[in-house]
Amino acid sequence: MTFHTTAASPGTSRTVEFLVNDGDAGSNTATKAIDITTPPPNIAPVVTTSDGATPYGNGDPAVAVDGGVTVSDANDTNLEGARVSVTGGYEAGTDTLTFEDQGAITGTYDPENGILTLSGTASIADYQTALQSIKFQTSGTAVEPSKTIKFVVNDGEADSNAATKTISVGPPTF
Repeated sequence: MTFHTTAASPGTSRTVEFLVNDGDAGSNTATKAIDITTPPPNIAPVVTTSDGATPYGNGDPAVAVDGGVTVSDANDTNLEGARVSVTGGYEAGTDTLTFEDQGAITGTYDPENGILTLSGTASIADYQTALQSIKFQTSGTAVEPSKTIKFVVNDGEADSNAATKTISVGPPTF
């Protein structure tokens, strides 16, 4: 015998009564209390970027967007995915975000929209390392003096906050 409820507010317990009958008479009634517990609500993961802007020289090799970005989740040990995107100052066809697959985490870049999507179930520490390894580069002469990079992770149930990092674009450094 199993018990299941779909009640929105099921309370904290139920009592089930058991009675058998042999065809002539019923038995005494036995009872069993069932404690109802509800899982705690999911707490979304948190992404935090480091202070300050990341400098980048126009046409320079790729630079790490934020080697100090951190990720935490109060009730999960794994993450399922992440999106890193150029949301401010994006110049299609020249701006790129790069990432090398790491263990269970793979990445695909959408150059039309400036979005790098990471997927695969991995530990929070592995995702943090993956996010810290993401690099930005522009192949042309950037018109925009700064780029805004947005980080969002997902724990399989909820997206994190959107944390941003600014890339300050200046003259080439080489």
